[in-house]
Order: sequence, then structure tokens, then C-alpha cells
Amino acid sequence: MADAVRVACLDALARHLRHSDQLVLSAIEPDFELAACRVAQRAGLIAELKAEDTARWIDFAKVRQIGGNFRATLGRNTRQAVSRAMRLYAERGLIEFRTAEATSEALVAFDSLAELHQARWGRKGAFVNPSFRRFHQELIARGVPTGAVRISRTLAGDQTIGVLYNFVHDHRVFNYQSGFLYERDSRLKPGLVSHVLAIEDSIMRGERGYDFLAGSAGHKSHLANAEHAMRWITIARDSLERRVEAKLRQTKRVLGTIATHLRQAAP
Repeated sequence: MADAVRVACLDALARHLRHSDQLVLSAIEPDFELAACRVAQRAGLIAELKAEDTARWIDFAKVRQIGGNFRATLGRNTRQAVSRAMRLYAERGLIEFRTAEATSEALVAFDSLAELHQARWGRKGAFVNPSFRRFHQELIARGVPTGAVRISRTLAGDQTIGVLYNFVHDHRVFNYQSGFLYERDSRLKPGLVSHVLAIEDSIMRGERGYDFLAGSAGHKSHLANAEHAMRWITIARDSLERRVEAKLRQTKRVLGTIATHLRQAAP
């Protein structure tokens, strides 16, 4: 009864919105957006589009249709980049992809992920906020035993070159967070190699797909064979301030589209 429960939750939230409140629904798919807009209309509220993006994913049914060899589905340049990187990593020792089975092992890998992530992103990294780390340590402790959380390491010899933090729901993997060992040699592709190995592991487990969620990082378009729309909307009471904000946001989107077309048309 997921659909009915979802609508009931939206109805309850909409009834309790004060004049200054707004309900934000992030990265929802079209069917959820349609249900939310209907709820808003019934409650006399307005639903406004804030942002939209595309989530790229790998549909394993397409891979299995051609024999289950994921790398064979990749473009020539991507296949070559993966093969070259794996040859270079193999010079350091055996390349291994390990999924943490015990909570203690997963938490150690999570610490490694945090270190790699912060080394890459610094003050912009997700782990600057201490409460973020504590929340996910508890989530991992609860999710690993049930299989809802999957923490995996990629090793070259005894060196960790990548850690993936994924969620698993309804036989589908959702890539949430990662940490990779970036080095000066651009031929080394820790993220690309880690994701390819994770995807192949997921295919062998008999799962349905591997979802990169929102964002436009290059590896997503290189590895994915499917995509779906994601939209961010708000539900709130009508007001002059919100109307002005909506018009400004619409104008910004139009100007952004025009600028993109001009850049593409430039010689």
C-alpha cells in the first residue's frame, strides 16, 4: 500500500502547513510529483518546481540480454580507460573488491572513505560536520546486518584505492557516497574501476540495477545505459513573495537555457 500511504502522508503534512511553512520534496520521480501536485491542489496550496536533474543508472536487464558482460556494453574509450587503469593497479598486486560483511569491518571502511573524501574535497567535504559522521555510523550499524547498507573497498595489493557506500533496496543498488585515492598519474582511475567492479558484483548477485542518483559526474554518463528524471518541488501557501520568487527562478532558467544555446552555437 505504498502509494496510498505516501498520499496520506502528503495530505497530513499539507493540512499542517502554517502560512510561512513550505514542504520541500527533493529528487522525486514524476509519479510522486503528480501525486504531490494533486494533494496541493486539494489543500488550496501551490506546488512550485525548484530544480530538476537526471539520474543515470545501469539497467541490468539490458546487460543480461547480451550475455551479462557489463564491460562489453561500454564505449571503446571507457573500456580502454578501465583496462589500462586495472593493468597499472595490478602492478601493485592483486586487485580485489571486498564488501564488508560485519558491521565492525564496514565502520573501518567508512572511516577510510571519510579520509579519502576529505583529502579530495577539504572544507567542502561532507564530513566537515561531525554530526554527519555520527548519523551515518549509526545508520551503517543498523543497515549492514539487514543488507540495506553495502560498504565496499577496492584494493590494489594492500592499498585501498576506493571505498563505496551504497544502499540496496528492492534488488537495486543506489550509490550514495564514495572516497577515492587520486594520484598524479591521470591514467589511474580509482572511481571508474571501483564502480565497474561494484556493478559486476551486483550483476553476479542477481540484482536489477545500479543507480548513480542525481549529479552529472563524468563516470555516470560513461557507465550508465538508462536514466530517469528527478525534480525538486515545494508545496506552500500562496503569497506575493513566493510568486515573485517563482518568476525570478523561471527567468533564471530561461536565461540559462539561452546562454547554453549561445555557447553551443559559438564557432
